[in-house]
Amino acid sequence: MPVSSMILKVREGASEEVSTRLRALPGVEVEDGPNGQLVVVTDTLDRDEDKRLGAAIDAVPGVVSQTLIYHNFEDVEEESPWVAV
Repeated sequence: MPVSSMILKVREGASEEVSTRLRALPGVEVEDGPNGQLVVVTDTLDRDEDKRLGAAIDAVPGVVSQTLIYHNFEDVEEESPWVAV
């Protein structure tokens, strides 16, 4: 169950609209951060869902960038990135 936190830089004046759109995404919590940024925490079922949610966050109009602060996926079953030959 991946849990991540990130800081989002958003277009000036767009914090409220971005925050509203983000809160509509399942598994997302949003708080106001410093300098008009947003603090986002995500909680997903697996790595694939975590990747999709990250992409969905990037696609929200007004999001300029996201900086990952914390990512924990220790309770996700081991998935080897290597393919046996």
